[in-house]
Amino acid sequence: MTIDELAARMNEKFDGLEKKVDDGFKDSKIRDEELRDLMKFGLEAREVLRDEIHRRFDDSDRRQEEQIALLKDAVRHSIDRK
Repeated sequence: MTIDELAARMNEKFDGLEKKVDDGFKDSKIRDEELRDLMKFGLEAREVLRDEIHRRFDDSDRRQEEQIALLKDAVRHSIDRK
């Protein structure tokens, strides 16, 4: 085997390794982007869920305050009748 053949063979091997490294970096970048998108989706879903829970608690508090006010009015009304 001549030096030129050996050099050509080494170049082919290095080209193959370079392609594998490049492919690995590309795959890694794709996985990182997918993970970032998934995390972003998770955070957005969490915010929506938090807002919905707060809204429901606020609605529940409002309904309870209305019911308490009605009960107080009923008690006052029954006391006034006596």
